[in-house]
Amino acid sequence: NLLQTPLSVLLEYPFDWNKDPNPCHKIFLDNLIQTITNQSKPLSIVSAPWPTHGIDRIPLKNTLIIAFHSYQNPQNVWTIKESPIYGLYTIDQSGYSGWSHIAQHPYLYLKKINKIDIDDARKIIDSYRISLLSGFSKYKQPAKASILPTDYYLFPLQVRTDSVAKLAYLDSLDVLDQLDTLSQKYKKHIIVKRHPWCQSIAVQTRLNILQKENPYIIVSNTDINHLIQHAKAVISCNSGTSFEALICN
Repeated sequence: NLLQTPLSVLLEYPFDWNKDPNPCHKIFLDNLIQTITNQSKPLSIVSAPWPTHGIDRIPLKNTLIIAFHSYQNPQNVWTIKESPIYGLYTIDQSGYSGWSHIAQHPYLYLKKINKIDIDDARKIIDSYRISLLSGFSKYKQPAKASILPTDYYLFPLQVRTDSVAKLAYLDSLDVLDQLDTLSQKYKKHIIVKRHPWCQSIAVQTRLNILQKENPYIIVSNTDINHLIQHAKAVISCNSGTSFEALICN
């Protein structure tokens, strides 16, 4: 239905995805291109460098633009993006995360959601739980740490400059300061894991100070799935880690 109205399609192709040794990205893009060409639509492909979020897409007459990591889309612009669960993808008319159509208009989806059989839903979630518990994650993870507290809470950090950080009403470092206070008050360990792509000097400096001053704050770079499985709870705002934690119960 999406391809019936426009006369042509412009696809923003993230060529960097082809560098991923796992073929999921390429399979998704190949399937998308094949679907478009099967509809006999003229297709133009442009390279989508990273980052492309936050850039306004200008609508083209009689053309569907399939944009990489776009949000707040105008008419005839749709978004493609990898989902928090590796191997799954989003195709959305509005954007991704809090900008997605279902996030903006949840009432439009209630009937379809309510028709989903609970047992079927559990089977689907169980399949992804098994995958996550086996160590399959969106980002390549280091080896499991041999020494961890037996009782801890996990606080996975996001990249503070990530686009979805705009949707959060709290800054991650402010939350970390509160956890610093609470961990000492209740004598509870907090394991903090930096995002694999985080390069912030401010974050590194703050973590260095907290580790020296507070014995209950531990910065770990171990496998995120291992940390989730053994945590009493995961504290997060909109990170994909919180979604993985929900799937893993």
